[in-house]
Amino acid sequence: MRIFEFQFNPKAKNDRFFRVFSFHASQEMQDRGDMYIIAELKNALPTNTTFLDQLATLLSREYYAPEKSNENAGHRLKNALKQGNNFLAEETKKGNVDWLGNLHLLLLLFVPASSAGRPASRGYTFYFTKVGGMKLWLSRSGSLVDAGKSIDKKKEDEGSAKVFGNVGSGRVVPQDRIVALTQELFEFFSKENFLQTITQLKEEKQFK
Repeated sequence: MRIFEFQFNPKAKNDRFFRVFSFHASQEMQDRGDMYIIAELKNALPTNTTFLDQLATLLSREYYAPEKSNENAGHRLKNALKQGNNFLAEETKKGNVDWLGNLHLLLLLFVPASSAGRPASRGYTFYFTKVGGMKLWLSRSGSLVDAGKSIDKKKEDEGSAKVFGNVGSGRVVPQDRIVALTQELFEFFSKENFLQTITQLKEEKQFK
């Protein structure tokens, strides 16, 4: 699996924090796969400089916790998201409501498909969840699908302290392209009719 990460002026605004996190399973826990978190906090106060780091670290620690070795990836992820909701609820009780309506996050989890107890050389079980305006698109055989739409929250649920809810899942193969975008970048790419183009690029220099 190949990952391309591009950031456009992420430090252009002092009240916006943007981070990308990568967490990889140890050799003994290959069945837990790799986790990627793309997170953005808008209209942020200086006191929340480490907010995204704390949240991402909590989610990864809970997911990869050794004592949950008997649980499958889906259960571990849902438990980690539950702890994430608890963290956000505690922040709200402390008076930190800066993140409400301003947190945008996309969590991607790739678990190697297994066969006869051994990791398969091709394909992954793909889990994902999102908060706010993050966009997730899947390109397969020339078709482009809004994968994140299936778990978008209802309007009445927005602004709630319980931000982590639905988890989507599916199977991805090496030829698939998964594109994660902030809302602003997605709107620009859509306006320029560029999203289909980037899903067809093959080499890193073409992306650049």
